[in-house]
Amino acid sequence: MGWTGEEPTLRRERSFVRASSMEFLPSRYYGTTTINRKPVDSMGFTLSLAKRMCFSLAIIGLLLMVSSLCHGSFSALYYPGRLVSTQENQPLPVNYLRTNYELVPARHRESVSSLAKPQVSVTNAENEKIRSKTLSSFAGTPPDPLAVDGEEQQEQRVEQSQPYIEDIVSLPENLDLVLIRQFADRSLRNRVSFCRYGVNQAASKIINADYVDGRLAVTCTRPEEFAGKTISVANITVEVDDGDGEPLKSRMDYEFPATWNAPLVYSVLPTEDDVVLFVKGLFDRRKLGDYTNLTSFRCVFGSGIETEVTAGAQEVYRCATPEFGPKDVPRQKVYLRYRGRLIPSVAYYDRSKPKLAYQQIMSRLLSLSSPASKHLICSCTMIWNAAKFMKEWVLYNSHLGVEKFFLYDNNSEDDIESVVELLRGYNVSRHFWPWVKTQEAGFSHCAVRAQKECVWMLYTDVDEFLFPKYWMVNLKSGLPKSEFALADTSTRSVFKGVIKDSVGKVASKMKLLKPTDGLQTLGQISFFCRNFGPSGLTQHPPRGVTQGYTCRDEREQRHKSLVLLKAMKPSLANVIHHFDLKPQYTTVYTDPRQGVVNHYKFQAWTEFESKFTKRASTYVANWKEPVNLHSRDRPEGVGPEGVKPEDWESSHCFKNDTALKNYMKKVFRVKDGENAGKLEWELL
Repeated sequence: MGWTGEEPTLRRERSFVRASSMEFLPSRYYGTTTINRKPVDSMGFTLSLAKRMCFSLAIIGLLLMVSSLCHGSFSALYYPGRLVSTQENQPLPVNYLRTNYELVPARHRESVSSLAKPQVSVTNAENEKIRSKTLSSFAGTPPDPLAVDGEEQQEQRVEQSQPYIEDIVSLPENLDLVLIRQFADRSLRNRVSFCRYGVNQAASKIINADYVDGRLAVTCTRPEEFAGKTISVANITVEVDDGDGEPLKSRMDYEFPATWNAPLVYSVLPTEDDVVLFVKGLFDRRKLGDYTNLTSFRCVFGSGIETEVTAGAQEVYRCATPEFGPKDVPRQKVYLRYRGRLIPSVAYYDRSKPKLAYQQIMSRLLSLSSPASKHLICSCTMIWNAAKFMKEWVLYNSHLGVEKFFLYDNNSEDDIESVVELLRGYNVSRHFWPWVKTQEAGFSHCAVRAQKECVWMLYTDVDEFLFPKYWMVNLKSGLPKSEFALADTSTRSVFKGVIKDSVGKVASKMKLLKPTDGLQTLGQISFFCRNFGPSGLTQHPPRGVTQGYTCRDEREQRHKSLVLLKAMKPSLANVIHHFDLKPQYTTVYTDPRQGVVNHYKFQAWTEFESKFTKRASTYVANWKEPVNLHSRDRPEGVGPEGVKPEDWESSHCFKNDTALKNYMKKVFRVKDGENAGKLEWELL
């Protein structure tokens, strides 16, 4: 049937198509009516096609507009160069952002790529010069880099390769942590002389300078005129002993230093499987256990890449590894987003580092032992001005069977580095950790680092000496003398007996058919602590704490632990020297008659006073704070004022205990020669 003109539009379009398909048929196959309507069909087909094209273009334009708006919103969220408060509609300095601020998209902000790589305009003359030099290279003449790039570009490259201040964090007690990014020059640490503040650039003392996460961290004391005041980052510089060289200046996208008493992402630790973030101050109090509502958290990498949080507790958040494109810059700042609000950050993720770090660790292990071997026992501790205790503590723990030591140095000002160098033969490593009151996070950081090298980790302080006397009867004396002090655990380690008997306890408690089945369940061994007092001393005992302090409290308090690293929860939650374990693992508490920790906590007043305000735990108040005045952890008779009690020398003395003192003399005293009677650590 031919077309009547009264059918629906859809049928009409189909008729047009059929008509066009009949275009090349001989005239005998259609009549006059068909020939007369063919021009009408062609015109209708053209109009229909034009309508479809216009509609498609309109849809594409709408999608592009929505995409642009979303990109501006995401850019403001993921790279908060200019965050805006909904209350005042004013730009907020990124490091003064609090979790109660809402985020408003900043659509006119510069792109991340332009921030990462400044654009350089090239004139036509320079283009012609580059073109001529490039063409000459085909004739065998090598191009001159200076001529190709231009003098301005070359100067800019030189400037970009110079060290500069990348971030600044204001710490308690009028201190500033200045984080300097440097490139090839590793001597900068020894050349920084002092910090300068204000328009007049008043000089101030540098307490220490060391490397953390690939940057030089310089701790500065603020001049009195700037104490407790807000100062622009542009007015903080670092002087370098370079003759006529310029001081190091900041290149930051925020106006004021980050504050330590506000939420802040301060460290990043990439692993083979994920990225671990360390975040300060998001929650004021310790939250026991893992965070269950992980959907409230997201990890945000500077260019706008977002990944999920797979585990989290306290100050530790584990992020899924991001997938970068080929054009993404390899090093980007990392943020944590909590309930739609972005937490400021001074931490950077470098996607080129995880593989490199892993290769370095593996090559080191291969050079020391077989690829499959791990240290049975390692030890991790956080220190501050502990150089005088270190020799005695390391030698004793090495004697017990500790094969590697991880020291987290929390801004020490003594000669700890030279002491660590002396103890190099005992496999002692020092890691600078400038973050104040972050002991739990530091222990978590240490656990992640040690996964590839250690099976068990002992968490004790340098004034704490584990004394498992029940298992020390047949322990051989003598110290490891190899280059790296890798103790022979099969013949010397007291910990093998501790672990074996603890496995038996687990099997008995859980009524396992085979005692060895407890190996799959034992995850942590805890030892109770005995606190020792000043023992009548007014100064640090010259022969060591085990030889000088012999009077203690009668009852045990708290405990310290030996932890199986693979038994830790992914969140790495811990409460001062013991960790939360995966559901299939359990903790065994050692009978004090078999083993305890001698904690030389209340020492001579000169030592105790210096550490009165240096409490490392995140969730434990300093003794100068007027809180928890009746806590068992607080020394008797010492209030928040820190005034020495009259009977300090005789306090915490209810029982005389010389068991460890006598054991140390038996094992470490030199028997003959000109040094007869001296202890091993006195000769180092």
